[in-house]
Amino acid sequence: MDQMELAETVQAQAEVIDMGSLKPFAQVDQVSQNSPASAAGFREGDLVIRFENVDHSNHRNLAALGELVPAAAAEQKALIVIVSRSSEQLKEDTTILQLSLTPRPWGGRGLVGCHIRPYSGP
Repeated sequence: MDQMELAETVQAQAEVIDMGSLKPFAQVDQVSQNSPASAAGFREGDLVIRFENVDHSNHRNLAALGELVPAAAAEQKALIVIVSRSSEQLKEDTTILQLSLTPRPWGGRGLVGCHIRPYSGP
Protein backbone atom coordinates (compact mmCIF):
# COMPACT_ATOMS: atom_id res chain seq x y z
CA MET A 1 0.00 0.00 0.00
CA ASP A 2 1.52 3.33 -0.99
CA GLN A 3 1.36 6.52 1.12
CA MET A 4 -1.67 7.92 -0.76
CA GLU A 5 -3.69 4.72 -0.26
CA LEU A 6 -2.69 4.61 3.40
CA ALA A 7 -3.76 8.24 3.90
CA GLU A 8 -7.12 7.55 2.26
CA THR A 9 -7.65 4.45 4.40
CA VAL A 10 -6.80 6.32 7.60
CA GLN A 11 -9.13 9.15 6.64
CA ALA A 12 -11.97 6.75 5.82
CA GLN A 13 -11.53 4.88 9.10
CA ALA A 14 -11.25 8.11 11.08
CA GLU A 15 -14.59 9.25 9.65
CA VAL A 16 -16.23 6.09 11.01
CA ILE A 17 -15.09 6.80 14.57
CA ASP A 18 -17.75 8.45 16.69
CA MET A 19 -15.86 11.40 18.19
CA GLY A 20 -18.17 11.29 21.22
CA SER A 21 -17.02 7.78 22.10
CA LEU A 22 -13.32 8.64 22.47
CA LYS A 23 -13.16 7.48 26.07
CA PRO A 24 -9.83 5.85 26.98
CA PHE A 25 -9.98 2.53 28.81
CA ALA A 26 -6.28 1.65 29.06
CA GLN A 27 -2.89 3.32 29.30
CA VAL A 28 0.44 2.17 27.88
CA ASP A 29 2.98 2.34 30.68
CA GLN A 30 5.92 0.51 29.09
CA VAL A 31 7.06 -0.21 25.51
CA SER A 32 9.98 -2.58 24.80
CA GLN A 33 12.54 -1.72 22.16
CA ASN A 34 12.38 -3.73 18.92
CA SER A 35 8.91 -5.02 19.79
CA PRO A 36 5.79 -5.08 17.62
CA ALA A 37 4.37 -2.26 19.79
CA SER A 38 7.48 -0.15 19.24
CA ALA A 39 7.35 -0.79 15.48
CA ALA A 40 3.67 0.25 15.46
CA GLY A 41 4.53 3.56 17.11
CA PHE A 42 3.25 3.02 20.65
CA ARG A 43 4.69 5.34 23.30
CA GLU A 44 4.58 5.28 27.07
CA GLY A 45 1.64 7.38 28.23
CA ASP A 46 -0.58 6.66 25.22
CA LEU A 47 -4.22 6.30 26.21
CA VAL A 48 -5.98 3.48 24.37
CA ILE A 49 -9.40 4.46 23.04
CA ARG A 50 -10.05 1.52 20.76
CA PHE A 51 -8.12 -1.71 20.21
CA GLU A 52 -9.66 -3.18 17.05
CA ASN A 53 -13.28 -3.72 18.19
CA VAL A 54 -12.55 -3.36 21.92
CA ASP A 55 -13.40 -0.07 23.63
CA HIS A 56 -14.40 1.33 27.04
CA SER A 57 -17.75 -0.46 26.92
CA ASN A 58 -16.57 -4.04 26.32
CA HIS A 59 -12.95 -4.50 27.42
CA ARG A 60 -13.93 -6.53 30.53
CA ASN A 61 -11.01 -5.25 32.63
CA LEU A 62 -8.71 -5.84 29.61
CA ALA A 63 -9.65 -9.54 29.31
CA ALA A 64 -10.91 -8.87 25.78
CA LEU A 65 -7.37 -7.86 24.76
CA GLY A 66 -6.04 -11.13 26.17
CA GLU A 67 -8.37 -12.97 23.79
CA LEU A 68 -7.92 -10.71 20.77
CA VAL A 69 -4.11 -10.53 20.63
CA PRO A 70 -3.29 -14.28 20.44
CA ALA A 71 -6.00 -14.80 17.81
CA ALA A 72 -4.58 -11.96 15.69
CA ALA A 73 -1.04 -13.36 16.07
CA ALA A 74 -2.21 -16.79 14.91
CA GLU A 75 -3.77 -15.22 11.81
CA GLN A 76 -0.85 -12.78 11.32
CA LYS A 77 -3.49 -10.04 11.34
CA ALA A 78 -2.80 -6.36 11.94
CA LEU A 79 -4.98 -4.73 14.56
CA ILE A 80 -6.09 -1.10 14.35
CA VAL A 81 -5.49 0.72 17.63
CA ILE A 82 -6.74 4.27 18.28
CA VAL A 83 -4.75 6.15 20.92
CA SER A 84 -4.76 9.60 22.43
CA ARG A 85 -1.30 11.10 22.86
CA SER A 86 -0.47 14.28 24.76
CA SER A 87 2.29 16.55 23.60
CA GLU A 88 5.32 16.37 25.88
CA GLN A 89 5.57 20.17 25.90
CA LEU A 90 1.88 21.00 26.32
CA LYS A 91 -0.10 18.43 28.28
CA GLU A 92 -3.37 19.96 27.06
CA ASP A 93 -2.35 19.44 23.41
CA THR A 94 -3.69 15.99 22.53
CA THR A 95 -3.57 14.10 19.25
CA ILE A 96 -5.70 11.12 18.24
CA LEU A 97 -3.64 8.56 16.32
CA GLN A 98 -4.43 5.36 14.49
CA LEU A 99 -1.73 2.71 14.86
CA SER A 100 -1.46 -0.64 13.10
CA LEU A 101 -0.18 -3.39 15.40
CA THR A 102 0.65 -6.92 14.26
CA PRO A 103 1.10 -9.17 17.31
CA ARG A 104 3.82 -11.82 16.85
CA PRO A 105 6.57 -13.65 18.70
CA TRP A 106 9.50 -11.23 18.78
CA GLY A 107 12.25 -12.34 21.16
CA GLY A 108 10.78 -10.66 24.22
CA ARG A 109 7.87 -11.32 26.53
CA GLY A 110 4.40 -11.69 25.01
CA LEU A 111 3.22 -11.02 21.47
CA VAL A 112 3.07 -7.22 21.59
CA GLY A 113 5.96 -5.93 23.68
CA CYS A 114 4.22 -3.34 25.78
CA HIS A 115 2.44 -3.22 29.11
CA ILE A 116 -1.08 -1.85 29.17
CA ARG A 117 -3.01 -1.17 32.36
CA PRO A 118 -6.63 -0.20 32.95
CA TYR A 119 -7.28 3.55 32.82
CA SER A 120 -10.11 5.25 34.69
CA GLY A 121 -9.24 8.88 34.09
CA PRO A 122 -7.06 11.60 35.54
